Amino acid sequence: MSVDTLTTITQQDLDKILNNHARFLSGKPGGARASLKDQDLSGLNFEGANLSQSDFTGCSFCGANMKGVSFASATLFGCDMSQCALQNANFSRADLRGTDIQLSDLTNADFSKADLRTGSSVAKHKQNKDLYGRVGEGRVTFNGSIMTNANFKDANALMADFSDALLENADFSRANLQKSIMSGANLSNAEFDGADLRSADFMAANLTGAHMVNNEKSGASFELSLTDDGLEDEVALSPDELISKHEQWVQTSGREGEKMDISHYDLRRLKSLAGRRLTAIHAKHSVFATLNMQGVEMQSVCMPSADFREADMRHADMRGSDLTSSVFVRTNLKNVDCRPLVIKGPKDDRSIPCDFRQAIFRFCDASGGKFCHADFSGCDLTQANFSNTDLSHANFTGAILDAVHFEGANLENAVFDPDYSFEE
Repeated sequence: MSVDTLTTITQQDLDKILNNHARFLSGKPGGARASLKDQDLSGLNFEGANLSQSDFTGCSFCGANMKGVSFASATLFGCDMSQCALQNANFSRADLRGTDIQLSDLTNADFSKADLRTGSSVAKHKQNKDLYGRVGEGRVTFNGSIMTNANFKDANALMADFSDALLENADFSRANLQKSIMSGANLSNAEFDGADLRSADFMAANLTGAHMVNNEKSGASFELSLTDDGLEDEVALSPDELISKHEQWVQTSGREGEKMDISHYDLRRLKSLAGRRLTAIHAKHSVFATLNMQGVEMQSVCMPSADFREADMRHADMRGSDLTSSVFVRTNLKNVDCRPLVIKGPKDDRSIPCDFRQAIFRFCDASGGKFCHADFSGCDLTQANFSNTDLSHANFTGAILDAVHFEGANLENAVFDPDYSFEE
């Protein structure tokens, strides 16, 4: 069933339903349990309502204000709750099988003992360029949602999709997370005590400070996940001691100082590299995650498989750099300079474009940047923001382009796969 064929409910109609349900819960005369199916409730205001024990099977709440709503023990099977305000909402013991809750704000939400397993979605939402992921597979989808401090204690989240969600300080104690998808999620300081993690996918997830004990992990994947392990092998030198010789090498064109190779280093404890001159360094497999790197000079660097997730790299100069297979999940790349680096020669000039092949840019913000001639082939660009960006002559063949934002971008002579469409 398409959302266009759902029965539309007005705010006035909803207010009557909420009032009657409140009377039902309190046992007052004239009360009636809220029981709706296949209704379009998009954009309505539910704030603070107590809808415990209600039934909204197959309804669309897209964009609704549901701050502080209680859906305790409610039936929300196959609903669309994408792009909703759900801060402090209560879903304890609720039936949420097959529900789409992506790109919503679920800060402090309670999903304790909720049923988050797969289920056939009754209502399909409208085509929306912002929505992405595995909608239609029957999974509960939290893709890209804000879920800081969310409570999933004892929840059954078999096969649930938490891709790219912000889940700092979330509590998954004793939750069933078998075959769940946590790829790209920020799970820093999350609690997993006693959770079943068999065959879960933590690809490129941020697990710094996460507490994993008493877990079943057979078949789980932690490829490219960020943990605290590297912090024990931190760079012993201070930032000035680490970089001063290299900056001297840059300033004297190699006559003095020493070219820096920090491959396989974890630099997170340095906190800031803002404005430093790191031209031509080697940093293969190095970790720069969460660092302040505003205005850093990184022209012609060799940094394949480096980790820049959640770093602040506004106005960085990365012209002519090799950043193949690097991680830029939720990185701030506003106004970066990633144009080709032109090297003057005695006869001919040489132009070296930026190489990002196979890199991960999920949810990064590269708006206003300069990426002409950059190679993004094979990259994962899900939800990346390239609005008002110069992408002329860029190569996107084989790239994942789910919900990418190209508004106002210069795409002159950019190369895409033949079947890619810019239709909204």
